[in-house]
Amino acid sequence: LFDRLIPILHWGGAWSRWLGILLIMLAFILAAWSFMAFRQHQTPIHPRRKPTTLLTSGPYALSRNPIYLAMAMIALGVAFVCGSLGALLPVPVFVSIILTTRRERLS
Repeated sequence: LFDRLIPILHWGGAWSRWLGILLIMLAFILAAWSFMAFRQHQTPIHPRRKPTTLLTSGPYALSRNPIYLAMAMIALGVAFVCGSLGALLPVPVFVSIILTTRRERLS
């Protein structure tokens, strides 16, 4: 949608599509790995529920919040599949919303 609304710069070709598809696939693998870690440690995945365990292994040894990272990777992958700078615009907006929401919850 953004690449059609804001046609700033287009690139493309097979490399862009394949890179986007790879990012999206890796993001789904990371998200699934994260969900499995929650299930393995029997702690709720819903962010508003009180966790029973602090996860520090698996994907949580690599990233503080791998599920948000996976969502950002999907957005970035879609931008590469679209091959447009305009499609990249939602990625930093998404990341800033997540960071702002997280800071508000911590205060």
